[in-house]
Amino acid sequence: MRMMQVIQRCRIIGDCPYFRLAAIAILFPIALANAADKPNVIVMIADDVGYGDVGAFMGGGVRGAATPNLDRMATEGMKLTSFYAQPTCTPTRASLVTGRLPIRAGFTFPLFPSLPMGLVPDEITIAELLEPAGYYSAALGKWHLGDQEAHLPHKQGFDEFWGFLYHADAYLYPTDRDWRTDTQVGRTMKFRGIVEGVKGQPSKDVEPIDAARLETLDRDIAQHAVDYIGARAKEDKPFFLYVGFSKAHYKNFPLPEFKGKSQSGDYGDALMELDHHSGAILDAVRNAGIAENTLVLWFSDNGPSYDTFPDCGYTPFRGAKGQTYEGGVRMPCIAWWPGTIQSGASADGIMTTMDIFSTAAALAGVETPKDRPIDGHDQTAFLKGAAPSATQSVYYYLGDRLMAIRNGKWKAHFYTADNWPDGPIEEYSVPQLYDLMTDPRESRNLVYLKTWEVVQANLLLRQHQAELKRFPNRVLLPPL
Repeated sequence: MRMMQVIQRCRIIGDCPYFRLAAIAILFPIALANAADKPNVIVMIADDVGYGDVGAFMGGGVRGAATPNLDRMATEGMKLTSFYAQPTCTPTRASLVTGRLPIRAGFTFPLFPSLPMGLVPDEITIAELLEPAGYYSAALGKWHLGDQEAHLPHKQGFDEFWGFLYHADAYLYPTDRDWRTDTQVGRTMKFRGIVEGVKGQPSKDVEPIDAARLETLDRDIAQHAVDYIGARAKEDKPFFLYVGFSKAHYKNFPLPEFKGKSQSGDYGDALMELDHHSGAILDAVRNAGIAENTLVLWFSDNGPSYDTFPDCGYTPFRGAKGQTYEGGVRMPCIAWWPGTIQSGASADGIMTTMDIFSTAAALAGVETPKDRPIDGHDQTAFLKGAAPSATQSVYYYLGDRLMAIRNGKWKAHFYTADNWPDGPIEEYSVPQLYDLMTDPRESRNLVYLKTWEVVQANLLLRQHQAELKRFPNRVLLPPL
């Protein structure tokens, strides 16, 4: 700990108490300054929440489910209106943890229980990236990057883990009346419930998850986060905290105190509960006195799942979960850092989940890996309002297919999918082109008016393909 280093320096000066006091007076502010140079980073990830669900993004009460805590967070921080995740949950989490397009690490679809694939040791995680800078790290809640021992957070650089491993409704499969234990799937698909782990030790299966446990799961995730923040705040060591909520993924089982609280059924009730838990975590940061040294980011992992209507979110954009139209990948995101991020700010510059990896590295004073492509960019200056976004392009993948590219305000679709997961995928001999500033709903194809932008998109496509030849993507699941 830094204070122990200060004390050791004082001892070197000599035994005279006056010298020791003088040294402490000089070195103590230096130690505090060094700690302040490495802020804490907290990431909260909602599940399947749409862009238009949060009040600060024109949802909230309009949707019959008020979100006062997230609205306050936006008032005190910055709304990011062009923040991008991936079309589905596992790829989004992979992109955050590695700072890379998920296809590079072999993630193309949401992982199911008992699959042999997952996050491999060769990938460098955000926890491993920050550890040399003295960061303590924890992952709480939804992981969804593999359920085998080698894939779990505490085997991937995190100091501790308490959470679950799949999408919420996976835990309901065995209770489905059509679930058959006499099939290969029924015999081989094994479900791990709540799992905990500490670095250097094997994981422990704490308890199973069923519908009743889904009801209370986010409450306990939030409480673990609150306890963690309180404990870490008593030390002078910075921390990285990943919080993955189960809500508001289908099927929603809100806590009893939120049941019927909204005007939007189970989904609205779950959204209000999610807002409450997010607010509790922010309150823990405030109450611990570390708000001015803590960057907090809140966002959703992908767009709403319209196939489960009405137990689903809403987006004003075209498309939804599993699609690369804006509705599937453009997420509500709030960045909060009192005293550093301007309160009440709103920015439309592009930012992605991968940028969190590179931004955290810059804040910690460590370099990102040089032996592999890192797709994220340092957005410190952008978040502070001191510079435009460092990210100018977005590569939209669905599975292992590059579907579209955004460059500035222009988005070119090489392929589109109007349904997920059963397709079909439509290919275009001439890409469809949209101006996302004037037409964020992607309703007017401008390819014949702005043809040169398609030429630029094709150049970016060829550059990307050339890079993939130099650095081939990892294949986790062998072809049949």
